[in-house]
Amino acid sequence: MRVLSFICFGLLVVGAWGLKATVSTLSSGGLRFAIDDVPGATLAAVHYSVNSPLAGTQPGRWNFDIRSKSGNTWVHENPRVRANPGDTVYYWVYVIINGLGRSETGLSWKVPNGSGSSQPSDKPSTSGGSSSGGSSSGDGSSGSSQSTGSNRLAGKKLRLVLEDDFNGASLDKSKWNQDVTLWGGGNWEFQAYTPLTDNTYTKDGKLYIKPTLTADKYGENFLKTGRWDMKAMYGSCTQSSSAGCVRDGKHGLLNPIMSGRLTSKATITYGKVEIVAKLPRGDWIWPALWMYPKSHTYGGWPRSGEIDIMESRGNRNFGHLGVNHMGTTLHWGTQHVNKYQLTSKGTDAKHGTFADGLHKYTFDWDHTGMDFYLDDEKIVTFNTPQQGFFRWGNLPGNNIWNAPNAPFNHPFYLIINVAVGGTNGFFPDGISNGGYSKPWNNKDSDGPQKFWNAKNKWYPTWKGDDAAMQIESVKIWQLE
Repeated sequence: MRVLSFICFGLLVVGAWGLKATVSTLSSGGLRFAIDDVPGATLAAVHYSVNSPLAGTQPGRWNFDIRSKSGNTWVHENPRVRANPGDTVYYWVYVIINGLGRSETGLSWKVPNGSGSSQPSDKPSTSGGSSSGGSSSGDGSSGSSQSTGSNRLAGKKLRLVLEDDFNGASLDKSKWNQDVTLWGGGNWEFQAYTPLTDNTYTKDGKLYIKPTLTADKYGENFLKTGRWDMKAMYGSCTQSSSAGCVRDGKHGLLNPIMSGRLTSKATITYGKVEIVAKLPRGDWIWPALWMYPKSHTYGGWPRSGEIDIMESRGNRNFGHLGVNHMGTTLHWGTQHVNKYQLTSKGTDAKHGTFADGLHKYTFDWDHTGMDFYLDDEKIVTFNTPQQGFFRWGNLPGNNIWNAPNAPFNHPFYLIINVAVGGTNGFFPDGISNGGYSKPWNNKDSDGPQKFWNAKNKWYPTWKGDDAAMQIESVKIWQLE
């Protein structure tokens, strides 16, 4: 464990909620915040910038959740920020107390010359609410993110544009499109998306999207010698990129997994999405609930944006990134620069894993930003930067967007899919996976073959419908 020494201490005044903290500089010039514990507190957070005032709960340059205590204190240390003598640190703190979010805002502290005491230059303003969600872009990243007790869409009119409880005998094709492709999702994933009821079906009031073995359907020889023609076999192909419509086994192992991917026919520009789902369990399974632009208004990915409501991994023991963990991310940037790190948040299940039962995933969206909820608890907010995403992200070249909240200001549709594997790094190399290592590396051109060769290790973790994503309901509203 790295030990950091401290200099220059300051006392934060006690606010209306009884929150008290000290702020200090590290010997490296970084900052340390220590928030005193209060009865009923389950999470603390701090949001701050250096020499840039923050209005209310405006996101700072640095935004961090503090999920564990040191004794009776919630401590956050950031050696990467630089606060020099004479600089002013503008900040606000957030604590969940008995399930309610409490904020102390409007705080600032001037770094003194040398050591010694300092005084806060402003009295805090206070805010409270019913949110019990976390704050900010934890996981050590900064971003336009925060959590408050307010509901972004409160008092606004919403129009229901899609509702499906999957009580029918089959998928309602008036509401959903099915992808049919060998494409690999742009990440060289190992599955083919098919329209087969082996992979996408309804049962007992739920939608199941289930990965299966290609060899179980077409025989193992097909993987090496077969010709997979999606139009000939299924009547359509929805994505031709990366040999997505036709592949020959003689040129390399065919996709060893078959699965399903649905896209909603309904689109929204601002509104609300609510999905009740149980995530799949099984090594190297990659479920996702996400939004994608109806048209490339600003150009190809990620210039027109992407909204990941939930992504997870089915592994039981993949470091801290298994089925007990999910991520929420906005993708945006130029053709060669994706600034998703600024708008990404990881969340752990409070009890067990996300595959143990149903959870509700909710997304609220208007021109001022987005809120994401897990089981009605706000987990992260991504606010529209005042200067716009282009300037806030310090993107190169000319501004490709026409409004501060672009590229998140045009129609998006919902995608529900279950992928497997891939070589884009979503399953990082070098992480322990319980009793065995990941069978392939992300630079491998023969990743599907190495994955398939290790079937005796990962396939026993896929146990029937437990390996399927199970969706109980989907609702989408358009903001009027």
